Amino acid sequence: MSLSNVGSEQGSPLSGGFVDAVPEAQRAFHALMNALAQPGRCQPLKSLLAPEPLPGLLGTIGCTLLDHQTSVFLDEALQGGGQVGEWLIFQTGTVIADQRKDAGFAFIVDGERMRLADYGPGDQAYPDRSATLCVNVPSFAEGPRLSLEGPGIKGKMIIAPAGLPADFIDQWADNHALFPRGVDLFLTCEGEGVMGLPRSINIVQEG
Repeated sequence: MSLSNVGSEQGSPLSGGFVDAVPEAQRAFHALMNALAQPGRCQPLKSLLAPEPLPGLLGTIGCTLLDHQTSVFLDEALQGGGQVGEWLIFQTGTVIADQRKDAGFAFIVDGERMRLADYGPGDQAYPDRSATLCVNVPSFAEGPRLSLEGPGIKGKMIIAPAGLPADFIDQWADNHALFPRGVDLFLTCEGEGVMGLPRSINIVQEG
């Protein structure tokens, strides 16, 4: 859970976060769980003030899901942001992981370079120990059309997020084949919200 706002200077590790931590975190948690339960459906999510280049919606996910028992890997673009790691540590108590395979969460803003296989898929005894990837994308409607089928979807769902790897479908097929192991994804788009892609669903290129 996040600490309340402290300070007012944007970009400071003491600023941002939830103002009223408990109810705001509860609402955000509910939205995130709905996103996984209803894959492909955009859920509204409040965007927090966070130090650049961390998108506000990833800041919200961090303040909701990270704590002193979790670890998070920051992609190269976020590692170069200077205060992003400090902000997440101050707000949540989390640990910044040095290696992708060691992280329970990953925050990614350069989704086109993402490799799902670089992150921990859990194991057969403890599949819940897999990584959750939180990926900020520029659009939910301007990318290739993808067809989703599986638990939580009636028939099929069509989505078109931009900013994912060119071979995302192949990467996802390998990830899905690991089930019950495999990584889960949250896609965020500023001004839109959050979309869940759990490992349990099948994703293919539409058409």
